[in-house]
Amino acid sequence: MNSIRSILLVLTVVSFCSTDAISQENEKPNVEGNRWVFGGNISAQFGNTTFLGANPTVGYRLTNRITAGAGGMYYYWKPGTFEGTSIYGPTLYSRIMIASSLLSEGDRLFAQTDFYYLNTRSFNSFADQFERTWVPQWFVGGGYYIQVGNNVFLGATVQYDLIQDPNAFFNSVFIGGGISVGL
Repeated sequence: MNSIRSILLVLTVVSFCSTDAISQENEKPNVEGNRWVFGGNISAQFGNTTFLGANPTVGYRLTNRITAGAGGMYYYWKPGTFEGTSIYGPTLYSRIMIASSLLSEGDRLFAQTDFYYLNTRSFNSFADQFERTWVPQWFVGGGYYIQVGNNVFLGATVQYDLIQDPNAFFNSVFIGGGISVGL
């Protein structure tokens, strides 16, 4: 549990340092419109393996370049003939825009960090049984958003898990995508 607190402390300090560094460049928050951002993803896979879930998020644009937010995650996973299980928990993220308009107007290249604290089922070799446990994952990486409408973006990310917990649900390299809607 102390490692989780340490990680959350590091994320908080990094977020504040990033905000301070940007404010020293005299960047002002976007005062036009609302700074709230809603996003997330929905997943579905059927066949030999069943995988269903959602990860809704809400964020706030701290400046024109920095967004931070939180969400929740729930997935149901049933591999083949094995018993299905639920994976759920809170998520935190922060995103810093590195560049915009690389391919077309409104596109964005960004760096991002995500912290997941997920309850999942894992095998306890000492008790010789499966148990529910909370597992942290801290991803760092980046991605690209393409503007598809007024304040609507489709994006993809590639990230790496810094914690590498052996009970982690997601692979250490995570490739994801989603939609972001700014109001």
